[in-house]
Amino acid sequence: SAPAEDATLGAGGQAWVTGNGGGSAGEDDVDDGITTLISPRIDLSGVGPALLSYARWYADHTEFDDVLEVSLSNDDGQSWTPIDRVTTNLEVEWRTTEVLVEDVLPPTDEMRLRVVAADDPNNSIVEAALDDLRVTVFDEGPRIQVYGTAALDTPITFFVNGVPGDQFTWWLSPFTGLLNIPSVNGPLLLDLATLNPFFSGVIGPERIQATTLTLPDDNALLGITVYLQVLSLRSGQKFFSNRDDLTVE
Repeated sequence: SAPAEDATLGAGGQAWVTGNGGGSAGEDDVDDGITTLISPRIDLSGVGPALLSYARWYADHTEFDDVLEVSLSNDDGQSWTPIDRVTTNLEVEWRTTEVLVEDVLPPTDEMRLRVVAADDPNNSIVEAALDDLRVTVFDEGPRIQVYGTAALDTPITFFVNGVPGDQFTWWLSPFTGLLNIPSVNGPLLLDLATLNPFFSGVIGPERIQATTLTLPDDNALLGITVYLQVLSLRSGQKFFSNRDDLTVE
């Protein structure tokens, strides 16, 4: 009842799934309640239109009395607004759903996505999966987002969007700041005295650049918080991005 393959073959080799074990169909499914998946916080404050998209899988066998519900929050999960509800077993395949965020909720810096699969009462074989979660922002950026658990010897992915050909540099500092520089669009949100370059690159044709780096296996980094910001160069103009942070756990 779970999918045999990811939604997009070769795209990453992983998906979120309620059960992926062997044996009979009922050995590793949702039973006697709900299984809930909640995304990390997504910062959509001050951006243009944002399109949320994802691929979902849902199976409800035996008794067709369960629901897969997908909801969106703009207050860090204190309240939820439904955006997708599957009540039929006719969609036992990957289906892609797209939602324009501003049509559902005002975008904030505390957006979260929630997916709930239920087998309540416990009388069905229920499986659900989620893949290819993506937020596409229709502005010229730069905007940044950091994804992953900041644990030692663990990969972290750094995203920045913009116009193809933009040259960008990630900067970091242990302190925040607020400084307007006449030659740059947008304020510097890091401490100028402790500013250090991190890495550089160029925005590709997809208008977003993802760079995955592995945190060093060094106990001296535990508990350290750094703040990050991107400086982009476009046709002779300079732009600062929003600010994000990373705390090593």
